[in-house]
Amino acid sequence: MERTQASEAWTRLNERQRAFLLAIDGASRTADADGWVLFSLDPVPSSGGPVTVLEGLRTAGWSTRGVRSTLRGLLDRSLIDTWYGLVRLPDGRLADRVRTRALDLGREAARTGRAGIRPQRDRNSDTNSDRDRDIDRGRGRGRGRAGAQGEP
Repeated sequence: MERTQASEAWTRLNERQRAFLLAIDGASRTADADGWVLFSLDPVPSSGGPVTVLEGLRTAGWSTRGVRSTLRGLLDRSLIDTWYGLVRLPDGRLADRVRTRALDLGREAARTGRAGIRPQRDRNSDTNSDRDRDIDRGRGRGRGRAGAQGEP
């Protein structure tokens, strides 16, 4: 896997997606034989400390609102895989369970993020996001979009 692919994947994530990916990848030490980690369990059994990746994120100050869309964003980028199911708790109740695992690109992107590696961008490339953003705001070099729509 190329480092540039992982670093580009990392830079396209928002702060919340980065935190979730790092937490999922970091939980790999508790993974089962197939690499799955327990992401969430609802209701959470009362025990001492975080028992899931989500509880660890909540303890670190991340909101639980939008969890599914955050996971979906990581899944759509082929960084993680998810599995939804039920599990019986020791007290006999059924609980919704979500398991996740970081895929190869996700693990490499998380390593890239931890190392602080930035993607190398071609200065002459049309995909330079800072340049494109400036042009969209009418501050680009050359013609850009300023004046194109009757603006002074």
